[in-house]
Amino acid sequence: MATPVTTLNRLKIELNDREYYTDDVLTMYLDENGLTATATYQKSTMQKQLLQTVYDILQSLSNNVD
Repeated sequence: MATPVTTLNRLKIELNDREYYTDDVLTMYLDENGLTATATYQKSTMQKQLLQTVYDILQSLSNNVD
């Protein structure tokens, strides 16, 4: 049986484990999309919100050009 994955860990997987932001900032993005970082990830009910979180993070990175 597989070990449950938290929403925060699943977000990091979607981001290819790149450390774009700290866990606190990633948790903020998850919270903004109605997800709890420590909750066990459930694809059937959380995928849309998680992908929206990924989109928001990538959008913020694209807007941060120096």
